[in-house]
Amino acid sequence: MKTTMGIIGIMGSGEDATEQDMQMACALGSELARRNYIVLCGGRNSGVMKSVIQGVANEGGISVGILPGINKDDAAPGLTIPVVTGMGNARNIINILSSDVVIAIGNTAGTLSEIALTVKNGKYLIVLNQSKESEAFLRSLKYPKLVFAYTANEVMNQLNEWLQSY
Repeated sequence: MKTTMGIIGIMGSGEDATEQDMQMACALGSELARRNYIVLCGGRNSGVMKSVIQGVANEGGISVGILPGINKDDAAPGLTIPVVTGMGNARNIINILSSDVVIAIGNTAGTLSEIALTVKNGKYLIVLNQSKESEAFLRSLKYPKLVFAYTANEVMNQLNEWLQSY
C-alpha cells in the first residue's frame, strides 16, 4: 500500500557520523516533516539517526525507527514509532524495502551496505556527503535511479520530481 505522504528513508552512520552529516540529517528531517513526509531511519540515539529524528520532532512530524535491538529505550528522543526487531544489521533490508526513496548521508560501512541494498532492490537513491572515492565508485555503477546532492534544497527538488511520478 502506497502512502499519499511518502516514506523517506534516511540512512547514515551512528557513532561515526560527522558533524556535517548530522547537520544535514537534522535539516532534512525538518524539511521532510514540514512537507508531511514520513521519515524512516534506524531509530537509534546516535549520529544521523538521532539528528534526523530531532529535525522531524522539531516540526511535529512522524518518524519511524527500525531498531536493531529488543529495547525501545535505545530509541532516539522524539522518535514517533519505534519498531524493535532484535535483528541487528539485518534490519537494514526492512529500512530499504519500506522506503519510497532512500537518502544516504555519509559513507561509513553500514551506510554503504544500505546503499548496496537500495541499488540491489531498484529503489530511488539520493546520496550526500560522500568522499571522492566513494562517489567515483557509485558513479561507476551507472545506476539510473541514483542522484548526488550537495544541499537539502537539491534533495527536496529531486524528491518532488520522483514522487510526483511515483
